Amino acid sequence: MSNAYPGAPAGPLYSCWLSSGGILSIWPDHFQVGQDNYPVADLTNASLIANPNIPPAPGAFTGAAVYIGLGSGRTLTLIPSNHVDSWRVLETIYSLRPELRTTLPPVPDLGARLGGSVQSFMSDPGSQKVVAGIAHLSIFFLPFILPLVLWLALKESMPYASHQSKQAFFYHVLVSAGSLAFFAVLVLLGLVATLVAGALGIAGAAASANGGSPLPWLPFAGVGGIVGVLFIFLFWIGTLALSIGSIVLAIMGAIQAFEGKEFHYPFLGRI
Repeated sequence: MSNAYPGAPAGPLYSCWLSSGGILSIWPDHFQVGQDNYPVADLTNASLIANPNIPPAPGAFTGAAVYIGLGSGRTLTLIPSNHVDSWRVLETIYSLRPELRTTLPPVPDLGARLGGSVQSFMSDPGSQKVVAGIAHLSIFFLPFILPLVLWLALKESMPYASHQSKQAFFYHVLVSAGSLAFFAVLVLLGLVATLVAGALGIAGAAASANGGSPLPWLPFAGVGGIVGVLFIFLFWIGTLALSIGSIVLAIMGAIQAFEGKEFHYPFLGRI
């Protein structure tokens, strides 16, 4: 974000953030780039150029930078984080050195600046890391949908983020399929235990009706009921373990993605 101090003798005439992370400050007698200072009187050229870090796109605004020439023959290319600051920086320089003024093109409209900002974001390797990390963390919100959209939409423009999103999508599918399979197995086993317990209970009742004793059958019926309760307990324990394990792996994937490293979930390989 830019920060201007017009007419303040104790501070710079104008200052703004650069895309490199440093700050450009223009004073009445010098301008400062990070820790380096250059006399305003040493300027031989100050003009607007296209942002060299963004590939040119026909019909689209690709950002602006400030080209500075010095008396020593050295040149500087300053790229503000906000493209509009390039115009403001040059106007400040021209107010100090009017003879250097050149005709500046109109400031691009908001739509054009937005397009340039999107292009800059898409071409930044750091942006790919952020998007990839978000795809892994989508297990907390919009699982399936978000990684699927990122995977398909970013295949050409952000290949690293797209591949990590693909991993996240299939991991979410794998976790859901595993949970359903676990649930189905427990339901089946619980149903079998219930049927066995019911059959034993019927056998005990039949034995009692025929004048026999139902006591030999009661322990088996009790065991069947206990097994049914045990399966319910195992279901909740298993569900909790699967949830915690899937979240831990997703967080590990996000950490690796934020560092720009390739991450592959177990059982997925390099899918």
